[in-house]
Amino acid sequence: SVLSHQQLLQENKLLKSLLLQKSVQMQQVSELKAENMRLLALVESGVNLDDNFIYAQVLSASSQPQQHMILLNKGLREGIKVGYPVLDATGVMGQVVEASHRLSHVMLLADNRHAVPVRVRRTQQGAILKGMGDTQRLKVEYAAETMDIKEGDILETSGAGLYFPTGYPVAKVSDITKHTGKAFAQIYATPLAHLDSSQHVIVLFKQAAVPVNIKVMPVLPNQDLPQ
Repeated sequence: SVLSHQQLLQENKLLKSLLLQKSVQMQQVSELKAENMRLLALVESGVNLDDNFIYAQVLSASSQPQQHMILLNKGLREGIKVGYPVLDATGVMGQVVEASHRLSHVMLLADNRHAVPVRVRRTQQGAILKGMGDTQRLKVEYAAETMDIKEGDILETSGAGLYFPTGYPVAKVSDITKHTGKAFAQIYATPLAHLDSSQHVIVLFKQAAVPVNIKVMPVLPNQDLPQ
């Protein structure tokens, strides 16, 4: 009958609606599970729960010659300020260089304008890690030729800067060339963070205290720096 046909159509629409609602709910549950896994990975990566941090998502990435930036979906309204460090689940990614009410621009470690004080985790000796415009290769600067550093050594934040707390993983030493008679060794490292692919990050709020035993070598005049 016509009535039964209309009833079937209404029932069909109702079932479709219920299925759509259930599908949306499942997607929400799936995304919550995925987010929890990402947060757990970030915590297990060494984030100090005493540090204040906020979870953020990467909206876009921009890459110009020698320069690498990402845009986050959090900004001034969440308390993010210029200078705050940004990490993914495996290491330091960079730091905030510009913030608006809802968005933040982050300069990545790979950017040739970026530098961060680091130390060798094994020996606690310090140096500066500088971007080269390459997401897979960073340069270790001011590492004395006599410095105890080996391929495979982990470089972590030294806390010597204003915003980076101490002890967060940054890079792994990949290549060392020492020249007899030269003041500094030529050393390169690979970032531990996934600079090209991470979509979920945290922004640290706690400012670093300046340590008393950091051993960063000063630049002296007329010294032969590695090219």
